[in-house]
Amino acid sequence: MHDITFRSDMKVTLIDHMGDDLFIARAAWEDWEREPMTDRHLPGMLDTMTSELHGSPFEFGAVVFHIECPLFVVAQFQRHRIGFSYAQRSARYKKMLPHFYVPGHSRPLFNAGTKMKPVLIHEPADRPEYLDDVDWAMCLIEEGKYIDGNFRSPAWIAWGAYQKLLASGVAEEIARIVLPVSTYTGFSVQMNPRSLMNFLQLRIANDQNRYPTHPQYEIERVAEQIEAHFKEIWPLTWEAWNDNGRVAP
Repeated sequence: MHDITFRSDMKVTLIDHMGDDLFIARAAWEDWEREPMTDRHLPGMLDTMTSELHGSPFEFGAVVFHIECPLFVVAQFQRHRIGFSYAQRSARYKKMLPHFYVPGHSRPLFNAGTKMKPVLIHEPADRPEYLDDVDWAMCLIEEGKYIDGNFRSPAWIAWGAYQKLLASGVAEEIARIVLPVSTYTGFSVQMNPRSLMNFLQLRIANDQNRYPTHPQYEIERVAEQIEAHFKEIWPLTWEAWNDNGRVAP
């Protein structure tokens, strides 16, 4: 029997990758023996393809990640379908682990924007005029405890129900129904550089984005780790994409 673990991290592990910047350019040239003529030729080639939206050569190459995150993040991630392949841990055949997501202190909880254009902040937007700084700080502390408790309590209840159902002989595929979307799972995803750029374009808010985006906090933490690997595996492609408004070609 496992003790319940509450966590707020998103874990991205690089499993494998194929191809480099030159591999992409060779696909564009349709010449698998050709080398760049100078050190500048390859960056210029990739920059031109990116800026002029010649996207198909960026479909050559692949990268595989394993990701640990809550179920609600998986649901967002798997909205990305073109150029993606998925394999997810199945709670139909395997017992889930009691790992549940609770927002960390760095995660803003209150929306001061709109539903379509959220602006998340750490404190409620409305502060009663009759509260001084000390009283307001105490209210925030108590509210934080209340919010944290309301994340943890359902997980305890759900895990207890899940355990009881399994102990009574109920099949895993039925017992899993009681688990909340805060439950952590694992999945593997394969993508090509073009689909990777499209994912990052939508899932990271960046001042260099040509088109502003408003990703949810948790999937942005996943995307930031993926971008770090992207920059390492295909550095010239990353640079061209970043310099051209972070728009997938």
